[in-house]
Amino acid sequence: KYNLFKTIIPSWDNTPRRGNKSTIFYNSSPELYKQWLKDIIIYTKTKKNKDEQFVFINAWNEWGEGAYLEPDVKYGYSYLNSTKEAILETRKLNKKILYVSHDTKYGGAQLLSLNIIKYLKEKFKYDISIIAINCGWFEDEFKKYGDFYNVDNNLEKAHSIIKKLRNSGVDIAICNTVISGDLVKLLKNENYKVITLIHELSGTIKAYNAEEKARNISIYSDTIIFPSKYVKDEFKDIVDKNIENKSKIIPQGVFNNKREYKDKKICTKDLKEKLNISQNSKIVLGVGYGDKRKGIDLFIDIANKISKKNKNIYFIWIGPIDTNYVSKVCSSESLRNKNLIFENFTNDLEKYYLSSDLYLLTSREDPFPSVVLESMYYGLPVVGFNNAGGFVDIVKHNDTGFIVDFEDLIMTEKIIMENIFDKTKLNLMGQKCMGIVEEKFNFYDYIYKLLELLEHKYEKVSVIVPNYNYEHYIIERLKSIDNQTYPIYEIIYLDDASTDNSNEKVINYIDKSYNNIIIDLNLENSGNVFSQWKKGISKAKGDYIWIAEADDLSDRYFLENIMKGFEYDNVVISYSQSKQINEAGSIIANEYLYYTNDVDIHKWSTDYVNNGVDEIKQCMSIKNTIPNISAVVVKKVNNINVICSEIDNYKVAGDWLFYINLLEIGNIYFCSKSLNYHRRHEDSIVKTVNNKIHFNEIVAIQNYISNKYDLSKEISNKVQLYRTIVKKYLKV
Repeated sequence: KYNLFKTIIPSWDNTPRRGNKSTIFYNSSPELYKQWLKDIIIYTKTKKNKDEQFVFINAWNEWGEGAYLEPDVKYGYSYLNSTKEAILETRKLNKKILYVSHDTKYGGAQLLSLNIIKYLKEKFKYDISIIAINCGWFEDEFKKYGDFYNVDNNLEKAHSIIKKLRNSGVDIAICNTVISGDLVKLLKNENYKVITLIHELSGTIKAYNAEEKARNISIYSDTIIFPSKYVKDEFKDIVDKNIENKSKIIPQGVFNNKREYKDKKICTKDLKEKLNISQNSKIVLGVGYGDKRKGIDLFIDIANKISKKNKNIYFIWIGPIDTNYVSKVCSSESLRNKNLIFENFTNDLEKYYLSSDLYLLTSREDPFPSVVLESMYYGLPVVGFNNAGGFVDIVKHNDTGFIVDFEDLIMTEKIIMENIFDKTKLNLMGQKCMGIVEEKFNFYDYIYKLLELLEHKYEKVSVIVPNYNYEHYIIERLKSIDNQTYPIYEIIYLDDASTDNSNEKVINYIDKSYNNIIIDLNLENSGNVFSQWKKGISKAKGDYIWIAEADDLSDRYFLENIMKGFEYDNVVISYSQSKQINEAGSIIANEYLYYTNDVDIHKWSTDYVNNGVDEIKQCMSIKNTIPNISAVVVKKVNNINVICSEIDNYKVAGDWLFYINLLEIGNIYFCSKSLNYHRRHEDSIVKTVNNKIHFNEIVAIQNYISNKYDLSKEISNKVQLYRTIVKKYLKV
């Protein structure tokens, strides 16, 4: 038995050495060599651990055997180029992932699984395979997002599926909860990279006799993720093993991020009408699977005690109930309480959060429940027990909620009665809740971190969409952003007081978008598109910025190609060639080469990377050689707000100045593929600006560069020639 490493030869003909006893590989070519190399690279990545992923090329100056990569008369550089292309083409992320859920019932861990899968599918465009160790009510929801396998707690069946998926190219996996521990071991033995999400506290792990599963996770997971230190410490006590080198504390964040588009007053009015309760009534909310661990009996007990004292306080529980448990510990009379309302399931949980006054967490053991984050996200203070879970890290007494001693129902009742009618206090606490969650618990950030731990790192791209009266183009534009194969971190829609129906169309589109769309509407027109750029840049939370003008379009592979530019050292601007389209969307030019040929007839025919200052001196000193901002992604450097501080002093040349300021601190990458669609209008901003202003701005930027840098005589002549051409064109 030996360790096999695949080897390849570009071609073979050893006639010079062996004469009539030679061996010849007939019809070899760079194209076939490339395909063969790609095949064995894929094989090696599939079958080998990371530290054993080697491919050998037998081509070290083997001229006597015809096995060489060096250039020759017949093929030139083709074999070297084929080697490069095979490496680059197989370097693309294999966007296949396996997700393991312990079951598909309605509960916090399962909802977390469902939302992780949904985000991976819709936002990151992954092909997902899902293994459920057991089934549940939510199985059909899981099936919407990937190939689904229910293994019915059968390890042999699970192993067969794991091997089959590994052979199909799946090599990364996310496992959720301690119950997945046996599968973690199987996955690691099949050379998957595995991260495991742990939510259970020690009591639950022991109750399910899952100690051995926990130990498997501690041994075989590449990374173990806990929502809080509290949960991590309990897990460490169970496995009795040092896991510091593979553990991370990453709270999961809030699944829903579109709160601002529903009106709290309208939601509250609608819900109370639906429930047939007084508009002046107060609501205490609970959500989850109502069993002993979630303390459903405690919730019922508190509801009955308080409703006897005040008939205007209602308790609502959302989620299925463990009827066997409830029937044993709760009297039938307590369940007939008209102030106690049970809802098995709702598609509009947001309405309940917005309409409630307090969230009551009666869990006896709950590590870091998503419902706490969701409640706080909607400005709902939480009442919970001390020593019941890691949520005490963010639920602070009399600050973002109320913490009482474990199962102290008398104090819980007192807290609710004393505070539920204090609207001012609860509003202030609610504001703190929202601030903490928005700052620290973004679910999208959570997914980025999970993928990075699986060595699938994506940069966070903020897309700024400045709009003014583009109702005919705006939805098509947003769809072209949503359809990108590279994930979008956020879309910032900036409207400059449009007088058409743009804003109404965007608001109606929000729920159809996979992405988080932030809307910012000017009440008065700014009169300067560059002031909108500045506003968007100041709001952007991503590390990279794409200003995608509302009337332009983009190829779905635009971002995927452009973000590769930032893999080169110190690149701050990455952009592509652009096609030109007219107002009807028809292509009127396949590129802008005619525009840049007077600067350099060859430069923009191929991809390139250039030093920023050299780009200024060689190209930008003559004219703005980036015709359209929609083709550009820029790095959000530390002083980005300073860099764009003066661009709104210009009507036309603000983008030119923006590029120059960036290039003074970094490099530029150009992709020669036409991946941007620049729409040309009869009445564009350039054409509506006073010709003299337009010309003066061009001269001002040219002079700024020529005064700052020593330009060659050839470049200086081109500067003057372009100035003369523009002057004649604008009739100044």
